Amino acid sequence: MNRLNKILLLLFFLLTFATACDKDENGNDTGRLVLSVTDAPIDQPHVSGVYITFNRIDYQVGGSWQSLEDFDGPITINLLDYMEGESALLGDFQVAPGEYSGLRFVLDAPVLGGSNPDNPGSYIAYDDETTYPLFIPEGGASGFESSGSFTVPEAGRVLVTADFDLRKSVVMAGEGGKYLLKPMIRLVVQDETGQIAGSIMGINEFADLILFAYEHGEYSEDEAADPEVEQPRFPKAVTSSLVKEGSYVLPFLYPGAYDLVVTEFEFGNLIQVIDTLESIEVSSNTTSTVNLNLGDENDNGDEDNGDEGNGNDGDEE
Repeated sequence: MNRLNKILLLLFFLLTFATACDKDENGNDTGRLVLSVTDAPIDQPHVSGVYITFNRIDYQVGGSWQSLEDFDGPITINLLDYMEGESALLGDFQVAPGEYSGLRFVLDAPVLGGSNPDNPGSYIAYDDETTYPLFIPEGGASGFESSGSFTVPEAGRVLVTADFDLRKSVVMAGEGGKYLLKPMIRLVVQDETGQIAGSIMGINEFADLILFAYEHGEYSEDEAADPEVEQPRFPKAVTSSLVKEGSYVLPFLYPGAYDLVVTEFEFGNLIQVIDTLESIEVSSNTTSTVNLNLGDENDNGDEDNGDEGNGNDGDEE
């Protein structure tokens, strides 16, 4: 066999293998769902970790729920390790192509009303090394549904990120002193999103500065009011960012106009709403840069809708 024939034979086997990988065991065409998880910062001070254990992941297609058979759970992740556009891979799954209307996450956590477990699957940890179990509401054992949909292409893949907004998801359970986990999960298709990022000057070094991103027109003063029991402050915010070393990033935003709410917190308590910036435009795969100088009362932000990548591309092969 000459060299050319060997090369042609090798290409034939590679093509055959690639085609086989796009079909399931019954010979049906498939696609790939690459699923990751990310987080927005939590309000509580001195928190070193929020550990969530995923037991099972279900998907909804055609109105019915099915389990991702390839999910290798349980998987425990400290969500605080994956903020500001960083994400942890939950799996690369072979699934049928088509429209998917949502995902459901089944977590390892005790139901509220029971006793404190010795080894909770989901818990919150503090800087002093104390830990507290995260309880789920009655009925939560069946899983928590996400908002958002996505399309799996035939013989292709879609990169989906589940945004567990811990600021909204971890609350105190009434007067009982227990932590309640009520996940608010937003699904985004990574290559359809952009981000807002920038630097901030004139910061009070003794306070925490947090920026909240709202869809344009959704913010009102009521959002900053003291929340009701087991409810978060700023409930309609799409995402948030804690300013670190004078910079911030609000990732995984779908194209559109957003309003930024700049706030000051001390020890987890809201001190004031410093400023609001309206109509920041976001486009797919771009970074809209908004720099602020809080020491200049006449400075309402310097916006630059850049076209650089937003870091949301996922793991490329």
